[in-house]
Amino acid sequence: PEALARGITFFVENKAETARCSRNARQYARTHLERQKVVDEFYKTLMQKSDFLDAKPGQTGAGITKSFQVKQRIFDLIFSSLGILLAVVPILGIALVIRLFDRASPFFPQIRIGRGMRSFRLIKFKTMKASKENNLLLTIGNDPRVTRLGRWLRKYHLDELPQLYNILIGDMSVIGPRPEIPEFVDPADSIQ
Repeated sequence: PEALARGITFFVENKAETARCSRNARQYARTHLERQKVVDEFYKTLMQKSDFLDAKPGQTGAGITKSFQVKQRIFDLIFSSLGILLAVVPILGIALVIRLFDRASPFFPQIRIGRGMRSFRLIKFKTMKASKENNLLLTIGNDPRVTRLGRWLRKYHLDELPQLYNILIGDMSVIGPRPEIPEFVDPADSIQ
C-alpha cells in the first residue's frame, strides 16, 4: 500500500506527467489517495492512542483493556456494516448460484470457539459436495470434495463473506485470533 500511495502521490503532484492523462484518470488517482488517507488516519486514531495492553511481564494477551475492546467493537460494527452494505448483491448472487447447483442451503454453519472459549455458529458459503464422508476436518490441496464453484470462491475468499454477519453480531472480530473448530482447541487454554 505504501508503494501504491507513493506512486499515486507522484502521479498527482507531477504536473508534466499528469497533463498527459485524462481528467478521469487524475480524478480517480486523487479520490483513491484521499480514501487511503482517510482509512489510514481512522485506523491510526482508533488504535494509536489506545491503551492496547497493560499486561504484566509474562502475560500473553491477558491484559487487553476495556477501552481497547470498546474501540475494537466500534471498528467491527462500522467495518461489518459497510461490508454487508457493499457486498449484499454479491452475497445474494453467490447464494442463488450455490442454491441452483446444490439444491440445498447455500450456507455452511460450523461450530467454532471464540474469545473466552465461547462457542458460536460461524457461517460460510457451502463450497463442498454434501456426502457422508465429509467428516474430515481439513481440506488439503486438490480435495475432491470441493466443487468447481467452491474452488473459485475459496481462491478469492468469497466463501467467507457471510462471516460479516458473525462480526456484526459480535461473535468474532475483524482483528484478532481466528476462531477454531472445537477439535483443535485445548480446553486448558483459557486465553483465546
